[in-house]
Amino acid sequence: MSSVRVRRAAFTLIELLVVIAIIAILIALLLPAVQQAREAARRTQCRNQLKQFALALHNYHDTHSIMPPGVMNPGVQVSSNLPYTSNCTVECRNTPFTLMILPFIDQSPLYNQINFSLPMGRAQRSGTGPATDQGALFATTNITLFQCPSDVPYSDPYNSGGAGHYAITNGRRSSYWFPAIDRLEDRNTFYDGDGSANKAMFGINGGARLQHLKDGTSNTMMLTETPFKKNYPQYGPFWTAWNYTSGVEYGQIINSRAATVCGGAPYTCPYAWGGGSEHVGGMHMAKADGSVTFLSQNVSMTIVRGLVTIKSGEVLGEY
Repeated sequence: MSSVRVRRAAFTLIELLVVIAIIAILIALLLPAVQQAREAARRTQCRNQLKQFALALHNYHDTHSIMPPGVMNPGVQVSSNLPYTSNCTVECRNTPFTLMILPFIDQSPLYNQINFSLPMGRAQRSGTGPATDQGALFATTNITLFQCPSDVPYSDPYNSGGAGHYAITNGRRSSYWFPAIDRLEDRNTFYDGDGSANKAMFGINGGARLQHLKDGTSNTMMLTETPFKKNYPQYGPFWTAWNYTSGVEYGQIINSRAATVCGGAPYTCPYAWGGGSEHVGGMHMAKADGSVTFLSQNVSMTIVRGLVTIKSGEVLGEY
């Protein structure tokens, strides 16, 4: 008997190329969807973290009947006439509000290591600031609650030596900060002595009580997003210590990186105390009632100003 050889069909080169092309097209179609799904998950996580931050502030208020100061004894302008600035080498503390709420975000062990009678940072705008700080506490410490997962880690921890106004040791950046109408380092009044209509929820050596919010808790911004990367690396905010920073100024509260070249003008990232995020279209904010809202990058600055102030009586439109 003669054997019959069966010849199996094989892919031609053209067929193989067609299959590869189809697979490439499918990947190209699926990749954006996967990226969008990942960003949606990061955005949700960011929103939840900001919510936890807001609840921590409310728990602080429930315990102390007042919000924490935005900062205690910051190294500001010597000419500001604040009581301690003429003796900043001893009395400057540079303690941000973020350290005061550590027990309310399950960070009591770290909180208990901090000596609040000593300076957290050495910064002062002019003159000589404190000689030492407590930055060694944060050499290996990181708290993810302060980091929006959509943001890109940038020069963290950050170290700047000397006693100048950007001096900081192991500075850890925060994606979330409180808003302000103008620069705190230029103020010459403690929070309780500030009777202006520009008052926000947090200030120097003082913060608001909820009953002070005459505009209503649902119409007052308590926290806002701010990206890690500013136009120079020394700009915070840092949750570990105050280094000549401020609140997020309302005029820059929506300032996308895409809209603005770092290291000099024109900018491709926010300047100093600018707000914004890596989310498309805007950023999250937490209101004084504890709710979290997404604020469009096209929002009117008049509305933003009304949200930041606590007793100006503005009638807010849609945002």
